[in-house]
Amino acid sequence: MGKRTLLAATLVLTFVIVGCTRKKGVEPVQPEELLPLSETRCWVYRSYSLDPATGDTLSQHRFEMAVKGKMLIGGKEYALLGDGVARNDEDGLFVAAYDASTSRFYDALFFRYPVPGDTLSYTFQDPETGESVPVAVGKGEVTVPAGTFPDCLRYWVTRGKTRSLFAFAPGLALVEVRDYDQPGQGMVLEAYCKGSVP
Repeated sequence: MGKRTLLAATLVLTFVIVGCTRKKGVEPVQPEELLPLSETRCWVYRSYSLDPATGDTLSQHRFEMAVKGKMLIGGKEYALLGDGVARNDEDGLFVAAYDASTSRFYDALFFRYPVPGDTLSYTFQDPETGESVPVAVGKGEVTVPAGTFPDCLRYWVTRGKTRSLFAFAPGLALVEVRDYDQPGQGMVLEAYCKGSVP
């Protein structure tokens, strides 16, 4: 029995390693969703603020983000995620804060997915302000405390004079956020799970 369990575990680990490794000339299979929103998912992040002149840490905070349930808004199901809501649609991921007392979304973001090719540019309309928000997408490797993630999708979102980067490992997690207008501020993924927080 012990040898069978060991063999099964080895096979599963082999499939995971092979499935996460990109071979030259072979396009990896894209997950169905940019960010999985089942109630068994959670992520642990560290937000940070660095001194732009010295690189010294000014502050940092570790926090958990988890899917806490579902909610119907306008006849559509949204995942309750932190202080906001999120929804995967066939053309991408919508994330926003939501005020149930006024039935309004605010600070909305839309991440188009899947991304055909290596780059993409698009705009989405902010449901609160009506403003057109330009987004540029590229692919690349991202390394954070939780590991190195090849084939990440990097979304550069520009709102007025503010430019931010959101990097996703599709089907797994948001792995990094950087604010380019306030150098040294952002957040990185430290751990992820399919259940309770590690």
